[in-house]
Amino acid sequence: MAVMLQSPVLTPQLPRSNSSDDHRPPALETIAAKSGQDISEHDFRGWYRICDGLRKGPIEAALNPATEQEIEDAYRAYGRAKGDFF
Repeated sequence: MAVMLQSPVLTPQLPRSNSSDDHRPPALETIAAKSGQDISEHDFRGWYRICDGLRKGPIEAALNPATEQEIEDAYRAYGRAKGDFF
């Protein structure tokens, strides 16, 4: 009786650096800070809502719009980050 040895099937492994987390777009407040513009809180709120909706798409934006707290947190982060890009 002959015994056949089977070799394991080798599957290529992608490097960990190709994970989807590495390709996330920058946070909206980072984009605003990199622009070098001095954006008032009022203008930032409107801009953030529009950009957040564009990123999420119409259905997700309607079901899960940016909250006031999220926008406030983002504006504070924008204020802190402005100094990083001068």
